[in-house]
Amino acid sequence: VLAKYKDIDKKNVFETGISYGGIMTNWIIGHTDRFTACVSQNSISNLTSFTISDIGAAFVDDQFQGSTWRNFDFVWEKSPLKHADKAKTPTLFIHCINDYRCPLSEGLQMYEAIRRNGVDAKCFLIRGESHALFEVGGPKHRVRYTHEITKWFEEHKK
Repeated sequence: VLAKYKDIDKKNVFETGISYGGIMTNWIIGHTDRFTACVSQNSISNLTSFTISDIGAAFVDDQFQGSTWRNFDFVWEKSPLKHADKAKTPTLFIHCINDYRCPLSEGLQMYEAIRRNGVDAKCFLIRGESHALFEVGGPKHRVRYTHEITKWFEEHKK
């Protein structure tokens, strides 16, 4: 994309993802520093602990072709948290406290791992909302989370 579209400011490329996109955001920050800043929303970081989710065990079996109980090492290797020590990208973690699809502990694990490694990280928690914030959440919460994302990217603009 950067090669094709010359007008893109290569110093200011940002990334964000929600839910599965949050898993991908967590994976990205552990595998590249090409983004200026990222926002991980309602994410998963540890596929071995994700089994407490309302879809966890079946999701890991289906999407990552590995059962935590039968193939722990394989599943751990696919977990973004395993690669958190390589993260360098400033990352904002947004998580809804009542999210049972991607439990709060998932976002907190990645946040704490990169923060402890000296990466600029912030955690913004939304009370009273679930995984469906983005479709049916309260307007004030949707406005606030959009504001937090915009503010994070503006603060990290080069």
